Amino acid sequence: MHKYRSSTVARSAGILAVLVAVTTGCDGGSDEGGSAAEETPALRTLDPDRPTADPSRSAEPGAEETRSIRQSTQGRVFELNIGVASTSDDEASLSISYDSDPDDEKTEGVEGAAGDSFELDSGYTITIDEIDHERDTAEQAGQGTGTVTVTVTAPE
Repeated sequence: MHKYRSSTVARSAGILAVLVAVTTGCDGGSDEGGSAAEETPALRTLDPDRPTADPSRSAEPGAEETRSIRQSTQGRVFELNIGVASTSDDEASLSISYDSDPDDEKTEGVEGAAGDSFELDSGYTITIDEIDHERDTAEQAGQGTGTVTVTVTAPE
């Protein structure tokens, strides 16, 4: 019993020694004794010709985008975060929040069937195109899952 314990302690001590050496900045192969992390700048300069994502995600007037979103997840369409709160055979409950103003935590909720359209306070229109509801199983009792396909139309 003691032999097993002492080998476990020795192995744990060896692993700990390696972790300490790595986190305290061992030589890293540098001729000047500094760590390799000191040789790499913390921030690198990006190529100005490389395209980057537009964080605003605002849409052209009248633009449309269709997205399928699983229950208990969110999908991002333009500047909207659309969450599927619940689904049933013929209805879905959606929660919509906006990215346009991070200080404004405005959320709107809509509930409807396939074919229903809702105009939001922001002017966007959300149409529920399809609701694909999967029935509960014994393991998931009370936790129905499904997918809602929505089309979002930007204000004119």
